[in-house]
Amino acid sequence: MKRFFKAALIACTIGSLFIGCSKDDDTPQTPPVVYAEENPLAAYLAATGFGNLPPAINVNLRERGLTFIPKVNGKINAVTIKIPDNATNMRVTIWNVENKTVLRTIIIPSVSKDVEIKQNLDAPLPLTINKRYMISYNSDDYYSRNGAIAPYPIIAGNIIIEKYSISDLDITTQTFPDNEFKTGYAGDCSFVFQRTE
Repeated sequence: MKRFFKAALIACTIGSLFIGCSKDDDTPQTPPVVYAEENPLAAYLAATGFGNLPPAINVNLRERGLTFIPKVNGKINAVTIKIPDNATNMRVTIWNVENKTVLRTIIIPSVSKDVEIKQNLDAPLPLTINKRYMISYNSDDYYSRNGAIAPYPIIAGNIIIEKYSISDLDITTQTFPDNEFKTGYAGDCSFVFQRTE
């Protein structure tokens, strides 16, 4: 009889554990939120109110870039480039603005005239909320726009664009563009951002 009670007690204990486990397994899990990707360039250009000038081809070789701040933590998944000429090995740089150091260099093997090229990063680049970054590219080909002083800072989705800057003339080296330019923009170079939390 003692053996029967022991066996029954063990069976009840194992059964209640099994039932408890199955209840845990039945609890619905909330899937992680996957945020949409966003490219801030179109919203930036619309907000500046700059008018289009004729495209520049083989004029004023410079490093050109936008300083920006993410409003949320996120990552850059890709960069985009569109210029009015063909090019090979186009260099795009993402900078830490605080110390002017390179965070990522992306080489786009081939760019076709007037075609936006999207180049995925080998690994996404994490961005920290409220930290200053810059994206720049080096070329003498660009779409040119100008007008009154742009209403910086410009909110473009989850990105705040603080300013547009250019380097000195005839720079092919990877040089941080320090010269702020408030009444125009020459590009187009941008990035694909995705919020992560």
